[in-house]
Amino acid sequence: MKMVQTVYPDSVGMCGVNCALTPCLRNGRCRGCRSEDPRQKRTSKWKCRIRRCVLERQLNHCGECPEFPCPTRGSLDKLYRGRYRIDLTENIRRLTALGPEEWGRQVQADYTCPSCGGCIDPYRRTCSACGRTMD
Repeated sequence: MKMVQTVYPDSVGMCGVNCALTPCLRNGRCRGCRSEDPRQKRTSKWKCRIRRCVLERQLNHCGECPEFPCPTRGSLDKLYRGRYRIDLTENIRRLTALGPEEWGRQVQADYTCPSCGGCIDPYRRTCSACGRTMD
């Protein structure tokens, strides 16, 4: 699988997850936290405190908030750092500092397999095309 071209804001989760690297993004449309479709199978988003906060403040993501980072993010940040070695807080900081276009280019470079050009699954740390394991 080749990486989906990053399209802002639909491919950036409100918490900093890059949806272009997740199963939530299909045909260039996010079916994760940004979707309002009540028929969506993934229902955890309806209870997500980060999503609720971002929507209430009418932001695109946490990095636009003057209170970022805040305790609301704590458990999710800890989970992603521990389980996936992904720092969502740093991801949001990079997005905010670089802007969506440059951030998207850097993410694409970071998650493109050097062996075959396929997309590196950040959760399994393997290339989805050739199966190569990444460090």
